[in-house]
Amino acid sequence: MDRGTIKAMIVEKLRQQKHDTADYVVSGKIKQYLKRICLAFPNETPAGQEFANVMFKIQDERHDKAVNMLVEKAMNERDDLGGNAYESIRQILVAVINNG
Repeated sequence: MDRGTIKAMIVEKLRQQKHDTADYVVSGKIKQYLKRICLAFPNETPAGQEFANVMFKIQDERHDKAVNMLVEKAMNERDDLGGNAYESIRQILVAVINNG
């Protein structure tokens, strides 16, 4: 799996498509991908359990808040959804970036 940062992968994809690479564009693209994949997470998958853990942390908030939190983590290159906490979500996001 590609270990580049989510942000760097999105920037490269945007450059290839000759689009703006400003942070607001990058975070918007990450949000678009995450919204698409997080709506379909069943709880029995590792990614679904990770997303459920994010939702549980902010239980009075809605789905959009959890997606926004994941976008912030993906934009932070020191965190970037790496490590054990979000590894399955990261793998799915990387696959979507590479294929979409």
